[in-house]
Amino acid sequence: MKPLPVVFRPLAGETLHSWLNRAAAVYRMPLDELVAPSLAHLHRLMLETDSDALQTLARLTRTTPDFLFAHTVSSWSAEERLQ
Repeated sequence: MKPLPVVFRPLAGETLHSWLNRAAAVYRMPLDELVAPSLAHLHRLMLETDSDALQTLARLTRTTPDFLFAHTVSSWSAEERLQ
């Protein structure tokens, strides 16, 4: 999977799924097409971290796995989840 030519940064507090949906919209394609076939389990990645998937997404979005992890539900503290 080649990196995207242009990727906007996520908004403050934006989830990984929301951010990637916006990126897909820029390229006028559905999210599944943007990340398919290697990341078809993207919805599950929001709750369960997968280092291989984060590495693949990091290459695609020109970021780091740690940066991406910070935008998953798994990274939120218990207090943040309750808000």
